[in-house]
Amino acid sequence: MKYIIEEYKKEWLFFKKEMKVIFLIMLVGLILLMVGSHFLLSALIKSQPGLINSIAATIQEALSGVDLANDSPFTSVIKLFFNNARVCLISISLGIVPFLFLPIFTYFINGAIVGAVTAFSSAVANFGLSFFMASLLPHGIFEFPAIVYACALGIYLCKENTKIVLKKSDKRFINVAIDTLRSYVIVILPLLVFAAIIEGTITINIAMKFI
Repeated sequence: MKYIIEEYKKEWLFFKKEMKVIFLIMLVGLILLMVGSHFLLSALIKSQPGLINSIAATIQEALSGVDLANDSPFTSVIKLFFNNARVCLISISLGIVPFLFLPIFTYFINGAIVGAVTAFSSAVANFGLSFFMASLLPHGIFEFPAIVYACALGIYLCKENTKIVLKKSDKRFINVAIDTLRSYVIVILPLLVFAAIIEGTITINIAMKFI
């Protein structure tokens, strides 16, 4: 227990020093991105109804086999957790490549996917704001920060690795990687566990009441 407490203290200091600003900027940016992609895709669907099938295929691919309507709650929770954990790990790992800041692409993709889901639901089933709030917020308060933090960690990893390659930093890559991995294990994964449990057992039941 003492070891765990010490690790969370290290994480808090790391967050305040290295991650706080970029995390908050990216969190606000994700909200704006989701809202913007919703209205953009809604307008495109109205002008080109054929886009609905393409958006549906994209959403299904992003869910990677998760079927909340037919899977058991336990199966849904497991699938949701591992799907999101994989996405977050990819977002972080892309930061290993210096100069390119590749995690920004997964950041935009995640925001666009949420916007696509809400635009699709609105166009096909005419669901309103209350449905979106009920179907996204319960698990989203855990899932969205986890996804944003993963992307922010990927950006941090890329930034620091770029400095190391250019010999503009005294940090060692192994130390930067350890800080990043600690954040993934003790912050992101617990958040995703809570998000998966809520989405697989609570959110689906709330959403079904609107159908």
